[in-house]
Amino acid sequence: MRAAIGFAVAAMTAGLGQAEIIDRVAVVVADRIVTQSEILLQMRVAAFLDGEPVDLSAARRRQAAERLIEQMLVRREIELSRYPVPDLPEADALLAKIRKQEPRLSAGESFRAELARYEIGEEDVRQQLLWQLTLLRFVEYRFRPAVAPSEDDLKGYYDKQYVPRWKQLSTQPVPSYEDSRAEIEATVSGRLLDDALERWLKQARAQARIRFREEVFR
Repeated sequence: MRAAIGFAVAAMTAGLGQAEIIDRVAVVVADRIVTQSEILLQMRVAAFLDGEPVDLSAARRRQAAERLIEQMLVRREIELSRYPVPDLPEADALLAKIRKQEPRLSAGESFRAELARYEIGEEDVRQQLLWQLTLLRFVEYRFRPAVAPSEDDLKGYYDKQYVPRWKQLSTQPVPSYEDSRAEIEATVSGRLLDDALERWLKQARAQARIRFREEVFR
């Protein structure tokens, strides 16, 4: 693998015995690689799920590469620590829920047409949803035990953010702290989990040798 780093990934053309370039190495993370096709596929699937046009600009390719690096770091931690992971039926259930909520995906013909328009397959979508579920489960097992907002955290959020935002968006009376506590706790806990994951990723990146092939992102 090391000899191939920095060059195109090649495969033998069936029946000809000749090398045909099918992909390019975009990023090397320790002894693992992220290919150009993986980046483009990630972008297409993300755009499909968001219902947005596909933007394959250099800046967006870089952002997609960063997400795949983070995914690789998390997967490595999952493998080392043996965290439980979801399986495909859970991803299928999530896809069914998304299709039910999205008119553009609800009918079989429109769903297939959308997949074709984004140049992806249903399995690509399933795998992306499986990854999203995997990340959520990893965050829960890895960081949730250490994240417990204090009563001061919750009341501070209620006074400084919840109440002003409610008054800005609604003419109805502001719910009491007690009535809104569950919602506030979910919001504050989510932010603490995001912060914990961000710190962990920063540390994991600092410990990993990451090399970009800049020519892929021009």
